[in-house]
Amino acid sequence: MDYELVRLIQPDTDNWKHQQERLQKPKTRVLSLAPTPNFSGLLQSQHVKGINVIDVVTKRTYDPDTTLFFNRIPTVKGSEIFMNGDRSISIIKDGVEIGTVQLYGGTRRHVKSVTYYNPDKTRDFIEEYATDGNLFSRIWYSRDKAERIDFMNNSGKPVLRFYFYEGLINLVTVESPVTHRVLNRYDTLNDFYIDQVAKIVKKTDNVNISYLGVELTALQQAASTNSYYLDESPLDDNNQVKGYLLNILTDENKTISKVYMDEGAYNQLAFQNIPLDKAEVLDSQTD
Repeated sequence: MDYELVRLIQPDTDNWKHQQERLQKPKTRVLSLAPTPNFSGLLQSQHVKGINVIDVVTKRTYDPDTTLFFNRIPTVKGSEIFMNGDRSISIIKDGVEIGTVQLYGGTRRHVKSVTYYNPDKTRDFIEEYATDGNLFSRIWYSRDKAERIDFMNNSGKPVLRFYFYEGLINLVTVESPVTHRVLNRYDTLNDFYIDQVAKIVKKTDNVNISYLGVELTALQQAASTNSYYLDESPLDDNNQVKGYLLNILTDENKTISKVYMDEGAYNQLAFQNIPLDKAEVLDSQTD
């Protein structure tokens, strides 16, 4: 299997257009890292196949024939759902707005998320819904700051939790949805991605990346053959080879086996006397 590893699918970027072209090849999938409630919808709209790390952990599947309309939200007993004059949607109980509803764009009022408020109007929690209407996650707040995210399976049971400290994720746990026993714990989000990607991709797989951020980090323990597609200038503003690229080409970073680039980038690097054993020139971006 070939994978295009991304943090998120970003349809309006040049990088994604190139990845999307490569994803038209047989036995090729996008492998997405970050939580994406509309992942199934993105796959359909982009005409690609793929998997998401969060969905793999929670064992989430999607039903393309179901949705959640705004007037069918499972909400607080005794409350009512109103569409306001400006087409915003409120959840009202005893005359007080206790929540607001956000919809997926371009749909017939399909629910994307519901935000619930404390009496002082700070956020209490947010429920995110997948495109099929199933509860995707619940984001808990304290003093209007995210404190924890619970990611659900198809039965609405939490399986994966992200914990925040001073705005950063400092703990990730995977638990049994039946016993709630913690099965795995990670001190950082990167550690979680590294472990999960290593479990998903095999030695016989090929993985391509177009960014050298969390995508590169996530491949640290993967047994796959990994390639980087250079979609930007290899030089920085001082006309020096960018550090991350130099580390790969000099083999200080051994995670990436091959760097694909256009002829112009190759010539720029050759002029700098950079080792190019790992470099390969593309005839076009569809290669």
